[in-house]
Formats: sequence, C-alpha cells, structure tokens
Amino acid sequence: MTSPRTTEAANLAILSAGNFTVLERVPLFIEGDAPRPVDGTDGYGCRGALAGALSLSLRAEPGRRRAWLEIGSPDYTATYTVTVAGNAVDYDASTASPTPTTLQELCDGIADAINADGTVSLDVTADTVAGWRDDGDDTDIVVRLVGVDDEDWTLAFADDASADTQAYAEPSTALASVYGRPGPAILSSRQPARMDSAGQLPGWGPLATPNGVALGLSVGSSDDPGDGLLVSLGVQGVDTVYPRVYDMEGPSGETGVTYVAMPVLYVGRIPGST
Repeated sequence: MTSPRTTEAANLAILSAGNFTVLERVPLFIEGDAPRPVDGTDGYGCRGALAGALSLSLRAEPGRRRAWLEIGSPDYTATYTVTVAGNAVDYDASTASPTPTTLQELCDGIADAINADGTVSLDVTADTVAGWRDDGDDTDIVVRLVGVDDEDWTLAFADDASADTQAYAEPSTALASVYGRPGPAILSSRQPARMDSAGQLPGWGPLATPNGVALGLSVGSSDDPGDGLLVSLGVQGVDTVYPRVYDMEGPSGETGVTYVAMPVLYVGRIPGST
C-alpha cells in the first residue's frame, strides 16, 4: 500500500520535472474589505494542487492608479460630475452632441469630456471598458481612469439626478493575508467528529510564507505606489485558499469611493487531479 507521504513525494517529483504541470490562473475580485473565511463555501479550490502562488498589486499598471466610474441607472438628461485632484469636469447629457441614448454612448461622452479638459487630463486619461470585474459579464460598461504618472489623486463621481453613480478605485494602502483550509485527505478514520456536514475539516488558518511567518503586509503608498506582493504558497493537502485584502484606504481626503483589489491566484496541478 502506498503511503500518502510517498504519493506526495511522487507528485512533487512530477511537478519539478516541469513536463506535466497544469497551471491555472484564477483572477479574483475583492470589493471593499474581504472578510475572514467562515465556511466551506468560501475561498477558491486547490484540491490536487502541488504548488501555488498569489500575486497582488495595488497598481496593476506599474505606478499608475486606476479607477472605474459606474452608472447603475443611466439618466440621459442628467449632468455627471467627475472630480480628480479637486478639479471638476461636468458632462451634461441633455445638451451633449450627439445626445447619448445608450450606456455605452453615455460613458463615451463622459470619457471624452475628461480627456478634453486641459487640467484633469494632466492627471488621468479616460476610456470605456466592459467586463472590468473579470467575472464574465461583458455588459458592465464603465468609464475607466488611468493615472498619467505615479502621482496619487483623489476622486469623486456624482450626478444631479438619480443615476446611481459609484466610483471604484485602486487603494493607496492595504493589508493582505492568505488563509488555507485543510483537505479531507489529511483526515484519518480516528477523526470523524472533526469533519463538517460536507465531509470537510473546518478550521481555516493562515498559510505561512517560506520562513514560517503568517503572511501579512502593507502594500502601496503615495511615495511608492507600485508596491505589491508575489508569494509562493505551500498548498499540498490544502483544499481551499482564501486571499483576504482589507483595511484598504485611498489618498488623504478621498471619500465616497469603493476600493477594489484584483489579486491573481496561480495553482499548479498534476494531470487528472480535481
């Protein structure tokens, strides 16, 4: 009978050979502070994985802040105001030429107004994108702002009607940690009482960095906005991984903005694993 330790050693040997690795890239979207994992439905599965890595950057475009302006209930007669670093740009949809009649045209008009402003365009460039949450919904059209340089800037987005406007942006600072949940393979027949109703072991815990210290870091600042994280994860015997990004804050004085983080989890498996 082959022991689990022997099997794991064989799997590691296969992975290290570099010929049979199945690498999965799992983009994640965290809006606001991600809570601590609670139950078996939280997190992202990595059962059967031999190695993993987590990448997190508060500036996906090196040194340049990104933001997204969302309009939940488009009003084609409203005036929309985008304020960047204290400088406002107004877009009056009712008097615009051409007059917008779709969300795409409305977002295009706002983006064009930002790019045409001689002051605000010194700080950001604007365009429109769909599916920005990376969740497969390509109907989610928003105005995207990208910083011209590595300077941080405050942001506000509003309208004079009820268009349900919301600004999202990359934070300037954040804390991050990574939790893991053991897989059933580590259980023995002498521990049935520790399994939950789904046949899994409860008990989330922080995954350790190679030096044995639980992962926790502060990333990003107005002085060094390109700060980020790339950490290897030992996921043998781990059923689920849960990245947590929290205490996200923007530049001083910024209010009304929802902060988002977009870490990427890489999972290496052997063929046939689930």
